[in-house]
Amino acid sequence: MGFERKNATGKTTLLRHILQQGKGITISPKAVIGYYQQMANQFHESRTVPSYMNVQSDYNESKIRSVLHSSDIDYKTLM
Repeated sequence: MGFERKNATGKTTLLRHILQQGKGITISPKAVIGYYQQMANQFHESRTVPSYMNVQSDYNESKIRSVLHSSDIDYKTLM
């Protein structure tokens, strides 16, 4: 899931509210929520997307490939 809106429209505030299970929020114990902090890391064109994700993510390469595949992104084309 992603949020796409203009700056200063409350995207980060909404995400924090969800993550902190604020008033009116109930999250299934089976749910797994993760996110990348905005501008926390800069992607350099000298790196491949998979190598960047391997370094920046807690997930192993198999999980990263699976997520990319489920998003209709061919892992091999990103090499």
